[in-house]
Amino acid sequence: MNHFNHQRSNWIIGILVVLNLGTLLAIWLTRAPEPARPDMPHRVDRFLEKALELTPEQAAQFEDLRSGHHQTMRQYFDTQRDNRQLMLKKLTASPPDTAAAHRIAALIGEQQTALEELMIGHYSQLRQVCTPAQQEKLGEVFMKALMRRGPGGRPGGGPPGRGRRRHP
Repeated sequence: MNHFNHQRSNWIIGILVVLNLGTLLAIWLTRAPEPARPDMPHRVDRFLEKALELTPEQAAQFEDLRSGHHQTMRQYFDTQRDNRQLMLKKLTASPPDTAAAHRIAALIGEQQTALEELMIGHYSQLRQVCTPAQQEKLGEVFMKALMRRGPGGRPGGGPPGRGRRRHP
């Protein structure tokens, strides 16, 4: 009888563990993604305006530069996302087309180079709007922002993903 109760207890514990894991998995899978932050560009503008002590004219120029830059960057990011998806399709095909995947990877590399060149041009344009003292501060602000980013240039590091949360 004691053996039967012990075996029964083990089954109950096992079922409870499975139910707990299932509950945790359901919670994790159904969690809401982080809300989009449409005000983020404006927060950055306000931060730069304050940190650099921009005049209203300079702030307006910064906004114009940011708007155009972000529009161009968005197009590049969309193209890169599409190319990465295509590369993955080539790799997961049966049989995998690794030659095509390599060509797409090279194209993504070229696009990344173009993105970096756009960043250089954008920074140079922002710098031209600034006084020498503001230029120095702009460099410090950009360096801090770069240092706060993890591997891959993303906050917190790691691969990109929708709804990713940063945990302290």
